[in-house]
Amino acid sequence: MDTVSSFIIEVAGIICAGKMTLINKLREIMDERYETKLRIIAEDLTAHLILDPTDYYSRQTRLAGQVTTELIDARSNGGVTVVHRGLFDCKAFMGAYVKAGYVLQDMAECQVRAWEGNAAEYTDGVVLVKTSPEEAFERLRVKHGGLPNNGVFGKDFFGQLCWSYERLEAELREALGSSLIVVCGEGELEEAAKRNAAKVLKGFGSYLQGGPRYDDAQAD
Repeated sequence: MDTVSSFIIEVAGIICAGKMTLINKLREIMDERYETKLRIIAEDLTAHLILDPTDYYSRQTRLAGQVTTELIDARSNGGVTVVHRGLFDCKAFMGAYVKAGYVLQDMAECQVRAWEGNAAEYTDGVVLVKTSPEEAFERLRVKHGGLPNNGVFGKDFFGQLCWSYERLEAELREALGSSLIVVCGEGELEEAAKRNAAKVLKGFGSYLQGGPRYDDAQAD
């Protein structure tokens, strides 16, 4: 693999799949072993706290716009960027919203086409963290026990999310080939993150170790 001026990875998966734990483990390993500074673009779970179904469409498009702006900046500045809740996640969530009846399909399709074009331009690799809806939902209950059991935090929606991510995985396997890494997020979070970080480093290591440091790119 040749050294590149920028390399952008999206870590995708359902709510509480273990994405952020994996990203933090990657940052820890990169700092210790390779001294490579990762730029992290992250959307927190609290971004989904508006529970009114009529707002799901506008919220998702707003989040996609925000992450697209950050992706453009990351591509311009160079270095290695890891994205939590990127454009492929936006696509999967919108598909789940349609399946759940929260968003009309015609409305969703127009936005998804735009996201697909931007994702192809500003995403070099995808790590898909696969966790069962039952385990992810239990993690959510433990972490955020006060959340109402409805909307995007309802158990039924977790099943619809998994359906949407299964479709996304099939599409990405065809479109990305070896630039898609699928990992299992089940089990104890830290152990899963350690195991999955090793798989990501094996798959994308030449880019992550050989690319310019983000700090260096910013200084140029």
